[in-house]
Amino acid sequence: RYYAEFIEEHFGAVNALQLPPAGEDAGWAANKDRPFDIVFIGACNYVDESVIKDEFQKEYYEYMKAHPNITFEQGLKELLVYKDFNIDEQKFLSLLDSLQDVCRNIVNYYRTKVLETLLAAGIKIDVFGDTWDRYSGLGKDNLIKHDAVNVDEWHKAGMTERIANICLSGAVCLSERTEYLDREFNNYEDIVTFNLEHLEKLPDVVRELLANDSLRESIAQNAYIKASKEHIWDNRAESILRGL
Repeated sequence: RYYAEFIEEHFGAVNALQLPPAGEDAGWAANKDRPFDIVFIGACNYVDESVIKDEFQKEYYEYMKAHPNITFEQGLKELLVYKDFNIDEQKFLSLLDSLQDVCRNIVNYYRTKVLETLLAAGIKIDVFGDTWDRYSGLGKDNLIKHDAVNVDEWHKAGMTERIANICLSGAVCLSERTEYLDREFNNYEDIVTFNLEHLEKLPDVVRELLANDSLRESIAQNAYIKASKEHIWDNRAESILRGL
């Protein structure tokens, strides 16, 4: 939704609409033979501070690290106000565009921090692909690495498609909370979300899910029912035909 609002605010669109991704039911939900407790779907992306080119980019990077629950554009606006910088619309868009590599660094910083929080707490995580050979963060001995899988072996990744597909696979989706997820799902009913500002709570959340079979199975079942009804591509096609 923030993308739609951004287009409305900065590019003059009268009615920009959000069309979230959806998933596909691959027929896995009934499969009880699940060899992995926790799987992280994604590559190992490293923080590369060499992309930070000047003092302002450094300040922006540190500001966003300290405020993980705001958008990149909101963070830029707040930093400009704090520094008493007044720039016009076009310069703002140009400045935001110049920060793309810094923004990717922020994403990678928190991706690594989430994983390190769990691994350092002694929780094992299964990952796939050779990018994980270079992981050297905290708790690396608890990272269980597997060969890469193709789309026939693991449904396509990337609300993202990953969330819908995890729900449709009969697993519990554990994700950073967003306004969209708060609106479309119910925490501890059909999804489990966490706050980046309170990662110290995350290991206990995972331990509870692993220890409580009835809770975990209930969340997974509810997630499958919801995603089957509301988050498959047929739903998105119907939204388009209705004019959203």
